[in-house]
Amino acid sequence: MKKIAILKAYNVFDYILKKNEKNVKYNYLIAINKDKIKSIKEVITEINKPSKEQNEYQEKRIDLCKKYCDKDDNGNPITTKKDNKEIFSGLENNEEFKKEFEQLNEDNKGVIEEIENQSKQLSELLEEEESIEWKKINIDLFPNNTETEIIEFFIEIQLIEE
Repeated sequence: MKKIAILKAYNVFDYILKKNEKNVKYNYLIAINKDKIKSIKEVITEINKPSKEQNEYQEKRIDLCKKYCDKDDNGNPITTKKDNKEIFSGLENNEEFKKEFEQLNEDNKGVIEEIENQSKQLSELLEEEESIEWKKINIDLFPNNTETEIIEFFIEIQLIEE
């Protein structure tokens, strides 16, 4: 199983446990399986932490966006959601923003290369296979309201006992 699927499984397990279904055996098996992959998730999270320089660059980038983006009547930045990310509105045609942004990127070439390299390495790592011995869950234990996507994902990762 690829590490990216392991991270997804961890998040699915976490989601299920937070729903707090009153199914003790099901929750127990979900918690056991979550615990089996907890260290992998923690290691990946730890090695993907940004450096001090990366954080400083991101703060400067966000401050620059806030400075030049469209604002509401109270002076707060206007954002829109795109691909699960908040995007500042009004920057695409703002020449002053583009000029300062180019200068920020020029001043931080090394940091940007570091971010890109880290992202590339993480992508490669997440595509690597990892062996997991799941504690299988009998389909009869699933709550009646279990979402189809969860069942399909559990079938995909071979978590369901036949």
